[in-house]
Amino acid sequence: MTEQDMQDLQCAARILEFPTFTAQVSKVIGKPAELTLKSLPAPVKSKVGEYTQACFEAAFRVVLLTVDTKKRFKKASNLLHKGLVVATGATGGFFGGATMAAELSLSTGIMMRSIAEVAREEGEDLTAVESRLACIAVLGLDTSNITGTEKIDTSRYFLIRRAMADELTTAAEYLASNTVTDETAPIVAKFLNKIAERFGIQLTEKMVAELVPVIGAVTAASLNYLFIAHFQRIARGHFMIRRLERVYGKERIKIEYEAALARMKDQSPNDDIVDVEREVAATNEDG
Repeated sequence: MTEQDMQDLQCAARILEFPTFTAQVSKVIGKPAELTLKSLPAPVKSKVGEYTQACFEAAFRVVLLTVDTKKRFKKASNLLHKGLVVATGATGGFFGGATMAAELSLSTGIMMRSIAEVAREEGEDLTAVESRLACIAVLGLDTSNITGTEKIDTSRYFLIRRAMADELTTAAEYLASNTVTDETAPIVAKFLNKIAERFGIQLTEKMVAELVPVIGAVTAASLNYLFIAHFQRIARGHFMIRRLERVYGKERIKIEYEAALARMKDQSPNDDIVDVEREVAATNEDG
């Protein structure tokens, strides 16, 4: 591997294995990191599944129906998308929980466009259904909530990715052979539900934070910024790995990734977080 590719792999491993969304949310709202479903008001709690479904419908439609499949390797417009979700967050914060469902769907759609642009910049062929579904899969790749026996596996990222692999492949094959793109088709719904199981955790954290009584338009906008930045980073790491796999093969990259991860574990957790933020800033500059 070239020196640059090795640096990219190490950067991707840090991004994917040490996500920082919950810690950053805690700094913004001054609450403990343990944001849970129990913290939500009863009316909102009952609608968590509905909100998650609305987000995935937006994600599915944006990625499969509106993504620009041209200009491969074109630099992603990360700053533009961050600005748009900040605006939607400010609006949602001003009007409160009443507009949450609409705001979540809109901000998720914008976020998916951003993720697709990151994928395109890393060389993904977005004319391929599998690549577009890989964009949606990014929403399920947060590794911060893996607990218990799941930690036996060296790489939490590859553990999650492997768990989604069969559903992604089957859904891609189905959509590639059908002219009608339908998120309610059983094969596709199974894939989306697999991701929703994990994305719902981050979505709940975001909803809990936005419903803190003192939250306002400014803080809601900040939370939206953190949310899209979090998934832009995960997208960057994921599509870096996929780019390297196209060059060196999946097995070679997995071996090198786990070797890099083993070296990182000699560092302290605080060092990991600092290095992630620094390396992402260097790798993911906004154009």
